[in-house]
Amino acid sequence: MTIDELLDREAIREAMAQYARGIDRQDADLVRDAYWPEGWDAHGSHEGTPAQFVEFVQANWPLFRMQHVFGQHHIELAGTRANVETQFVAHHRLLEQGIEYVLGGRYNDRFEKRGNVWRVLHRVVVFDWRRQWSSAEGDEEKMSALPDRNRGGTANDYSWELFRSAPDASTGPWA
Repeated sequence: MTIDELLDREAIREAMAQYARGIDRQDADLVRDAYWPEGWDAHGSHEGTPAQFVEFVQANWPLFRMQHVFGQHHIELAGTRANVETQFVAHHRLLEQGIEYVLGGRYNDRFEKRGNVWRVLHRVVVFDWRRQWSSAEGDEEKMSALPDRNRGGTANDYSWELFRSAPDASTGPWA
């Protein structure tokens, strides 16, 4: 394996991490930037272009809190294209319905590199399993009692503050 192949593999993993961050932090630009504009996403609950997928998730974000965790990435490179299978576990909390569920599955992607940028050209999400339960009484109240910066899934959590500045150890609450 060459250094360029290692760099391409790392760029693909980083693109997947940015997608997860966008979905979980409800950032439409990060989600949109995971795909080439003419791409396609078959997510099970929605199928369409990246722009259509972003509209779909934006409409549903007020109803959900999510967290996606990725496992291994199987990557087969072929020049400026790559077939990528990424295992995931995703927790979803439906805020108004008092339901939570966890899904396990795989993102099956065709990535394409243009210039130095890797993005999804075609995605099919395969779901391997699902477990659902009712939220425990009081869970939402306990989360609501936390300061905004300590509550995930919104534009107010601390990760936005952290990544707005350079990782300079001489500034911040730890200095």
